[in-house]
Amino acid sequence: MLYPVKIEFKDYPSGSWQDWSEYLSEPPQISKKVESENEGEAGLIVFDDAEISFRYELGSPVYNAFSIDLTSKQRYLFRISAPKSDATYVQLFEGIADFSTLRWNEFNNVINFTIVDKLSALNLLQGELTRVLDTLNARVLAQYPNANGLEFRVDNNFPNEIWIKPAFGDSSSYYLNGFSSPILFPGEIIRDPYSMGGSAPSPVTYALVTESWIDAGLWNRIKYIKVDGFDYTNWLNETTYYRYPVWFIGSTVEYGQKEIYGIDILNYNAGIPQSINGFSLIEVLISKAWSGINFIYRGISAYNIPLSYYILFLDENPLGKTPLDALKMIADSMKCYIFFDRTGSNLIVQSKSLLATGGTTRSIGNTKIVSGPEKKYFWDKLVDGVTINVKSWAVDSVTGENLVGVAELTKQPTGFSALQKIKPKNSIKRELLVGDPDIDTQDELNSYASQEALSVLNFYGLRHSSFDLTLNLDDNTISWELIDNLTISNLTTFFTKLEIDIVERTVKIEAVEVAGHDYDFRQLVFGSVESSSSSIIYSSSSGGGSYSSGITPIFNLPLQMSNGIVSLLISDNLKLTSNQLDTAQPIKTSDIPTFNQILLGAATSLSNHAVRADRTLQISTTAPLTGGGGAVDLTANRTWTLGINSASLLGTTNQVNVTNGTGVILGSTNVTLSLPQNIHSGATPTFNQIILSSAGASNQAVRGDRAVNVSYPLTGGGNLTADRTIGLGYNSTNLKLTSNQLDTIQAINTTATPTFTQVILSSAGASNQAVRGDRAVNVSYPLTGGGNLTADRTIGLSYNATNLKLTSNALNTIQDIATTSSPTFNSLYSWRSYHHKRNRHKRNQFGYLP
Repeated sequence: MLYPVKIEFKDYPSGSWQDWSEYLSEPPQISKKVESENEGEAGLIVFDDAEISFRYELGSPVYNAFSIDLTSKQRYLFRISAPKSDATYVQLFEGIADFSTLRWNEFNNVINFTIVDKLSALNLLQGELTRVLDTLNARVLAQYPNANGLEFRVDNNFPNEIWIKPAFGDSSSYYLNGFSSPILFPGEIIRDPYSMGGSAPSPVTYALVTESWIDAGLWNRIKYIKVDGFDYTNWLNETTYYRYPVWFIGSTVEYGQKEIYGIDILNYNAGIPQSINGFSLIEVLISKAWSGINFIYRGISAYNIPLSYYILFLDENPLGKTPLDALKMIADSMKCYIFFDRTGSNLIVQSKSLLATGGTTRSIGNTKIVSGPEKKYFWDKLVDGVTINVKSWAVDSVTGENLVGVAELTKQPTGFSALQKIKPKNSIKRELLVGDPDIDTQDELNSYASQEALSVLNFYGLRHSSFDLTLNLDDNTISWELIDNLTISNLTTFFTKLEIDIVERTVKIEAVEVAGHDYDFRQLVFGSVESSSSSIIYSSSSGGGSYSSGITPIFNLPLQMSNGIVSLLISDNLKLTSNQLDTAQPIKTSDIPTFNQILLGAATSLSNHAVRADRTLQISTTAPLTGGGGAVDLTANRTWTLGINSASLLGTTNQVNVTNGTGVILGSTNVTLSLPQNIHSGATPTFNQIILSSAGASNQAVRGDRAVNVSYPLTGGGNLTADRTIGLGYNSTNLKLTSNQLDTIQAINTTATPTFTQVILSSAGASNQAVRGDRAVNVSYPLTGGGNLTADRTIGLSYNATNLKLTSNALNTIQDIATTSSPTFNSLYSWRSYHHKRNRHKRNQFGYLP
């Protein structure tokens, strides 16, 4: 082997693997990368194009494979492996030859071409229509062979519905008939009927069928969701409904099958499409290009795409993109890695909710460090703005359009107000699809977009250190993946690139710090617009002093710059002590600061709080208070006195009791309390009416709103504000009253014999119970007859009349075969007699007596 690499070839899909290692002229370099909008994000893991050279010699497998016309060849598949120390090989790469890059050096007998990995190859493979378009003719003619076309009807009273019936005749005179079963089904798409007959709109538009049924009028009614351009308002012309015929001859009565590349990728609920299954879509896109692939999902349970994207599955570009770009969009939205593993047989879809959590934690260990790690303070330029648009599968009930959430965040220097907001210089904009069906309101979508924007800004708005590192390709590093992480200088890092040089046996890595550092934008120094070489600020001793030139940064107060020095402005209330900011006097809770005056804007009534001096006190002169005076504030000590007259509060016997009746009250005359009548325990008071709020004990009065309620079969009852009668409701067909007692229509005691027209039993089976009519007496051969007991049943015996007969209703043989009988047969064959004679013959041959 010329190089420490193994490369194998296969004529896909039917060929077998061949080892072409000995024909290598120059081995490839392998470099992995993540196809995502921004470095550090999840996405598709693909390989950079690997250029390879083989010796192109007559009679070699390389010559035999490439010297022919390659027009009929599907793909040439290659896999590349590198050896470990034990001479076993680890597969690193699997991909196909890009025929468009083929180059021959006829003089040197060398052929060159590029190998691309299986994911990247999706852009090379010939596109096919994702959805099959067909006509409805066959489905209509299956029910009505003489039908000429269809009538489509829309009604103002049934928005987003189309009604369909078969039409017979021609456009000038026709009649309709009803369908017995639908001709369109949920998940299929219907072409705009207005364009089927060659009319507007243009371009042709389609709607997705969500429900389809046959109504009482035998119309095939469908509900649908539409896209821009699919609208029937121009049919209605302010009328209640509009009917539009489309004929099989001269028209295109078209629909689209629900399968994408032959697979149904929709999610249904009770038969109604809800969303597009993102997992199924991934499998469809991959399986269409590569057969026999296993799909492995790690950390992801489901992902759904809004139904409104159905329109983007009509041509060879799903989601309006190439298959590879469609996968990129899905990976961005799912926040996951999508990649083929080393074997090329497994497609991995792996969640990446957080950096450095998806792959394996690696260690350099005994691996030789070829160069580095070289640290850079800044990994990439800082992001100061993020705009996120998220689209949900939920549909606005008013507009019929899918809800879209939007969030925009910017990173601003400390102290800037909303009116002073600086326009972002380096922003990220992204469109995502929300796969969570629970996010179905505008507020939830906006909140989701805000969370995504904050997540992006919290990572890309921070400063990250990075390391360039080259390691030896050994048994340790040969297994490293781009999703792995590594600790360098006590920092956890993730990989943005992984380059493998098989010949030099090296691995080049760019490792970026996961945890970032908040960075004040006022620390950033921007160069001059006119000259990229000029400095912002520079010093010079020329002329005996220093000066600054260039662009002067602007700082928010209290920061200031003077002579190139940034300082902090302070007032009489603050001072600098030992280069630290301090107050003019101690103001801790244990201190006693001195102030010339304290003005309180607000104070509470707690005892340990100061009272505002502008608070006032005043005593009213309204009786029974005497004295008093005008309101005065608390700017000085105040004194008030109050003069009152005293009197006693007395009760009335048997009416109002007053304990300590000589107690002093305000006023000069005694006060006596009484009631209109006696209410002591021996009195008999008279009231016009008593309203009780609570009663219930046996010796208490009953409240009139107390009720005697009844439940069926009792009737009547009610509250006690009037006389009430309680009766018994009963069905006089089955029950009667005998001597004021409830009785049945006929006797049903255990000794009675009731008569019924029919008895239907839901359960029976015990020996003393009636038998249910649906009980069956089943038989098996040779018995015949039987059945359930809803009618008389007869059980018979099936027998072969040639050998058996009935004698006196008993089964008998055709003739007597008892041991004393002499039956007669046409012939009789005995195996025992045969063998006896045969053995006797053999003994005679060997000289034995018979």
